[in-house]
Amino acid sequence: MNAKKNGRPLYVPTDKERAQCKALAGMGVPHTDIAIVLQISAPTLRRHFRSELDGGAIEANAKVAQSLFKQATDAQKPS
Repeated sequence: MNAKKNGRPLYVPTDKERAQCKALAGMGVPHTDIAIVLQISAPTLRRHFRSELDGGAIEANAKVAQSLFKQATDAQKPS
């Protein structure tokens, strides 16, 4: 049984919070600021949102790289 008897209740992230975290991480918002937006501590953020923090930044970088590549290789508008 995982129920705690004393102290704070266990934190369970929502799908909305996960999406928000991933979007903010993808925009380069610092982890401490994301924690403030989600109203949790930075350690709680890192513990429960590691995948979103890592994945958001990676996906954003990939989109920027894809956009730059498309611009650089566009035959209609050479850069």
